Amino acid sequence: AAKGASTLDTLRTASTAIATVYGKEKQAADRVTEIEAQMAAVKAKAPSKGTGLVLMVSGGKLAAFGAGSRFGLIHEELGVRPAATNLSTDRHGQVVSFEFVKKANPDMLFVIDRDKAVGQKGQAAQAVLDNPLVKSTKAATNGQITYLDGQQWYALGNGLNALPGMVGEIDAALTKAKTVAKP
Repeated sequence: AAKGASTLDTLRTASTAIATVYGKEKQAADRVTEIEAQMAAVKAKAPSKGTGLVLMVSGGKLAAFGAGSRFGLIHEELGVRPAATNLSTDRHGQVVSFEFVKKANPDMLFVIDRDKAVGQKGQAAQAVLDNPLVKSTKAATNGQITYLDGQQWYALGNGLNALPGMVGEIDAALTKAKTVAKP
């Protein structure tokens, strides 16, 4: 992806290039238009649902991802307000503690289990996050911890087939989320 390019711009460029080879430009353009509409509907819903924090659990450790990161789509293009700002945009996220998660106190928590996504043995993300600090967050007390499909989010990325499922997971979480007041 080009630096600063949106997920949709990158998807449009890549799918057009591939579709041109196979003479399927119209089908690719139509699919991108469908995904764009799906993303716009989710973005319209997001502002009233509070803040979110994206965590990846790997080897029992936590990394947080914010705007500008590999999972920045959630904040930048789907409109979920970040619970924590100024996070590293490093490909592996910013290593954080359970105390960090408690302090960020997101309304929604979006979790990617990297070990499961890549087929590594290890403690499941759900077990890692089963502790008093995480349980005391607004996300946990309101049942708003969403375990995202690691295959789609971590392994596959933003393709014509994976992106609609990814956006659908955020849509489902937002649909379930309570409306909260903006700060």
